[in-house]
Amino acid sequence: MYCANCGSELANDDRFCGNCGESVPSNVKPALSIPQKAITIPKLQLSKRAKVAAAGVVGVVGILAAIYAVAHYTYGPATPEKLEAKLQAAVEEQNVDKLVGYLSYDNEDLKSSEKIKAFKQAFKDETATEYKEAIKDALIAVQQSEQMSELGFDEQWGNGGTIVFIKESNWRGTKWSFKIEPSNVTFEQQPDWTVVTSLETLGGDTGTIRGIWPAVYEYQSEISNPYGGKQNIQGSVNLFHDPEETVNLESEVQNEVTFSIPVIKGVQFTLNGVDFPAMEEGQTRVTISPAPDELKLAVKGTVIGRTIDRTETLTGSEAEEISLSTLVSQAIAEDAVGVILKANVSWTKAVNAGLTSLLTDLEPDSSIMNLFSRNITEGGSEQKVHLERVAIDPTDIEISDDHIQVIAEEEYSYPGSTLSNNLSRNTYTIKKQQDQDRLWLSDVNYTYYWGKSLFEQKDVIIKINQDKPETGKEAAVSS
Repeated sequence: MYCANCGSELANDDRFCGNCGESVPSNVKPALSIPQKAITIPKLQLSKRAKVAAAGVVGVVGILAAIYAVAHYTYGPATPEKLEAKLQAAVEEQNVDKLVGYLSYDNEDLKSSEKIKAFKQAFKDETATEYKEAIKDALIAVQQSEQMSELGFDEQWGNGGTIVFIKESNWRGTKWSFKIEPSNVTFEQQPDWTVVTSLETLGGDTGTIRGIWPAVYEYQSEISNPYGGKQNIQGSVNLFHDPEETVNLESEVQNEVTFSIPVIKGVQFTLNGVDFPAMEEGQTRVTISPAPDELKLAVKGTVIGRTIDRTETLTGSEAEEISLSTLVSQAIAEDAVGVILKANVSWTKAVNAGLTSLLTDLEPDSSIMNLFSRNITEGGSEQKVHLERVAIDPTDIEISDDHIQVIAEEEYSYPGSTLSNNLSRNTYTIKKQQDQDRLWLSDVNYTYYWGKSLFEQKDVIIKINQDKPETGKEAAVSS
């Protein structure tokens, strides 16, 4: 039963409520007590396999949550200032691997092992200094861009410098990285060169090395040409400020030799067994660089009917410019001085005897034939003349397709008189006789000169008249 005052449950023999103290009426009958049956909820029974699967799901979710937390926490740097600090630290350590770690995905082509290896080799103090300044400039550019954005201008990151800071976002969050423009370097060379260049640990023989890290690189170029010339060139190139750099190897070659090459029909010149390059119209000189240590010069062909096959060997340091005309002129110099001697000897005999028929080795109806004939008087000259010798300078012969011009000096004596010997210097034109393998003189001009006689100079060809001088009596007999 229950207390009428507070409702607390009472025992059958209670006279007062133990809770509120109210007396319990004696005539109150105990309330019926209805027994309550407990309700039992059956437990879900999982199989062992299901329990393992459920535990796996919980574990995976936990792992993923942890990975995300770590990935999100480690993603960064979150600000350009933090990026600048990390990059400067990597540069200070000259730690290329750390630097590459902050490189943007846009520069995947710079992450090849070959390019990174060469970059590490080049990453010395000068390169580090360049990167420190560029990193500072990149941060300033970002900060200025953010200020302009706050003022309502379009948001731009970077200013197009060598290094540009960029903001990247994905499921991990936001981070800052840097982008850099790859460099190309071209080693300018001559068309006939073979060049093998190494740029630190990179190598190539195409003339251009592309898509590399900007840096101050050391290079070495091995140059060779078909004529046997070789030279190694070492230097450095700063690729940091100009993504397209050119190294002019021609200006670095110090050892070169220039050849003056005459254009003579039917004549070919070679250097160390290789033909000289064809010359353009109006071109008269060819420069070979690097110069070979030995210069074996050869000429083959035909000039005014004379077959020429001559070789001369020089060293590469003997002369800065070599005239190949000398090879030809020396090959025909003996013939030239011989025909001048014979023609002038015939003139002295014709003058002494007064007979134009004694003139030989002169082109008929030519200006020199007319000139020589005018000096001959009928009956001969009372004062006899004798040609002693003739001298020419083989390096002073001008060669054309069908003739040559040569300056010769003749010495004349006057037998039986007290007259001194006389020197005469003339420019002769020599041609090949028609239908014959012989030369003759076709023109002559007196040449004024000062200075030494050709007979006093070195390296001239002198031919002496072996005939004895004629007296007046001998001349009459011979006529």
